[in-house]
Amino acid sequence: MSAASSYFHSLLRSATAVLLLLGELSARTGDGSLEDRLGEAWRWVQFGSEVGFEGVSFSSLAEAESGLWAGSDRGLWHYDGWVWKSMGPEQGLPALRVERIVAWPVGRVWVIIDGRLFAGDTAGFEQVLLPTECARRALIDVVAIDAETVFLLLRDHEARSNTLLRATCSSFTESRLPHELTVADQVRLLRTASDRVWSVSEHGVFVLDGEAWEPWITLPTRGSTTLVGLEEATDFHGLCTLKLTTGAAVFWTWSA
Repeated sequence: MSAASSYFHSLLRSATAVLLLLGELSARTGDGSLEDRLGEAWRWVQFGSEVGFEGVSFSSLAEAESGLWAGSDRGLWHYDGWVWKSMGPEQGLPALRVERIVAWPVGRVWVIIDGRLFAGDTAGFEQVLLPTECARRALIDVVAIDAETVFLLLRDHEARSNTLLRATCSSFTESRLPHELTVADQVRLLRTASDRVWSVSEHGVFVLDGEAWEPWITLPTRGSTTLVGLEEATDFHGLCTLKLTTGAAVFWTWSA
């Protein structure tokens, strides 16, 4: 979902408040130029102790058709555009630190809390039990592939190895990570604005093409080169910009 088309945008501004930016970020003026509306005060709404955020520290956000989902050190919160609601034991979730949230625009929301995986929606959540052979492995990342399917990244810290699972709420299939990665690589998964799925490590960036991982860029193996982040955005003309930032350089591409 692009920043231009989303109805509301979210920003974590402090440990105890959430700011929402409402409406379009820019629009064309009478002469055809773009007018920046980011500074218009009415677009910003701050939520704090008056909605129950006193002492709550937020760490993650995800937007879906059902609203905005926010992860905190005291569990998961949901905002429907009018009211914030804490999603706790009554909805099947522990009131513990949320490590990761992923959401497809329509469909289930997936949450990692205290190393456990939960899936659900505004009606409630249920824990998704991993295969028994994965008991020794820590669940460290999750990324949505479509409305009902996610990739789960698990790591065996003793063996220093990674496992990738394609999962629904009822089935698991082991998938392959890019063969260029070593077992010692610290891997991250993410889905960007164009709904492409990426595997990112200190040695390279790979994009999922069907069932195969295709290399996008290989990073130098120098110790001074560290991955900072991968970002993707789409402008009003439909031009998609992908930017990879490392400790040594910035790489970027464009596609229509």
